[in-house]
Amino acid sequence: MSRGPLTLVLAGVTFVLGLPTLVRLVGDHGRPLLVVTDVTVPLLVVPLGVLLVLQLVLRRRAIAAATAALLLLDALWLVPLYVADAVQVGAPLTVLTANLRFGEADPDALVRLVRTHQVDVLATQELTPEAVARLHAAGLDAALPYSDLRLFRDADGCGLWSRYPIDVLTDFTLRFQSPGAVIQLPTRPVVVRVVHPFPPFPFGDGAIPRQRPPGAARPTRRRLTDVLVVCCRKHVIT
Repeated sequence: MSRGPLTLVLAGVTFVLGLPTLVRLVGDHGRPLLVVTDVTVPLLVVPLGVLLVLQLVLRRRAIAAATAALLLLDALWLVPLYVADAVQVGAPLTVLTANLRFGEADPDALVRLVRTHQVDVLATQELTPEAVARLHAAGLDAALPYSDLRLFRDADGCGLWSRYPIDVLTDFTLRFQSPGAVIQLPTRPVVVRVVHPFPPFPFGDGAIPRQRPPGAARPTRRRLTDVLVVCCRKHVIT
């Protein structure tokens, strides 16, 4: 292949592999197709690195510079995720999060986990009214007497149980329910938020926040100082 067509091929491959990085740079604006593109950024770091080496070997310095810039942006976003935060001195807090699979999980198994591991905070996703009744019968409320629950008969429901008193916070406007509370530990307050991420499907409205009704007020923002924030995603209990 002559130099010109080869350069065009390398430029095209760079654009395709670098498109998710560009989307992340400018923002996906809640558009499902752009969200799907955005989440592939970590998967394309290695292909971009191989492409950069190839471009340098072939002496395509201009295209290599563009590829290096894309890799630099990816590194700025991804490297901090692999760097541990400084260890702070404080009391231990045991948090368990469980996806109940449309409320069909074994309540006795879940309560047994709570007791065995001396769980302080339990976050649940796909919480249904029937699941709450079964968890109550299994003794969950005795172990974790404080709660903030959002019950639905499908995957939308989420719940939060705590060993310590809680101050309920306003939900985030996400696709699924996202109850949150300030847990009043003996040593310090801790903010815990239940988050049930929606898969980044390229259709429907699952990847974007729920819309507020016309004229509805924006949720008030609350500034919390000296507070540890724990974000609970999901662990499947069957």
